[in-house]
Amino acid sequence: MKSILRKAAPPLAVVMSAAVLGGCSGSSDGPGTPSASRPVAPGETGRQVCSGLLGADGGVALEQLTKSARFTESPGSGPTEVRSVADAAEKLRNSGLPATGSGERLYLCLAEPGNPGGRGDFQVSTRWTRIKAGDRTWHSTAISSVYDLTAHGVHSSTAPYATASQTWGAVSLHCPVGGGAAPGVALDVELRTSHGSVTRDEEPVRPGLLLKAAHGAALAVAREVGCLTESSLPETLKAPTPLPKG
Repeated sequence: MKSILRKAAPPLAVVMSAAVLGGCSGSSDGPGTPSASRPVAPGETGRQVCSGLLGADGGVALEQLTKSARFTESPGSGPTEVRSVADAAEKLRNSGLPATGSGERLYLCLAEPGNPGGRGDFQVSTRWTRIKAGDRTWHSTAISSVYDLTAHGVHSSTAPYATASQTWGAVSLHCPVGGGAAPGVALDVELRTSHGSVTRDEEPVRPGLLLKAAHGAALAVAREVGCLTESSLPETLKAPTPLPKG
């Protein structure tokens, strides 16, 4: 999906190292604690992380993806400072695009697994993007999977366009509000994660899990911006099936 990935976000290691991480990695049992008890991992569940940004299904997908039931958030700093969905939506509604290229990337979540053995820091961001000829290919490739979220075979510029790989899931929406009112402009919502140690059995399911998590974030952004109906984004994704390879 070229339109979403042409100007990719900074590497996760750079984003996370520049941020001030909250929380800690668990504490030892205090006096009087039964020896059989286990410390509770810090942070929030997948449904709760970043103020519930991913929703219920997206949160569960994130937990399956990272092998962690808890997550520690980072506030980010400078250009990667994390915004609330409401703040990001206000900026999107009131901002246009530069003469060329895409809009400013707004970060909605930076977090890492809180459970021992959890893997894959992740980030969620959104921005306005210009759609250029050839950006959208309605078929999967060896590198990424493309999904028809409407399941109606509608492959137009106003249909939601979703793609995912081993390290990212992204949804591009028709959202005729603010900068999105201009022709050929879409609202992109993207979730990126570090690959971590992935087994061969896990590789086939990772894109679908990343897409579910990104879809949850896209729903939250579209609702807040005020273009959920126009986006044609479905409220739920049961078992996303990628389009055949071209």
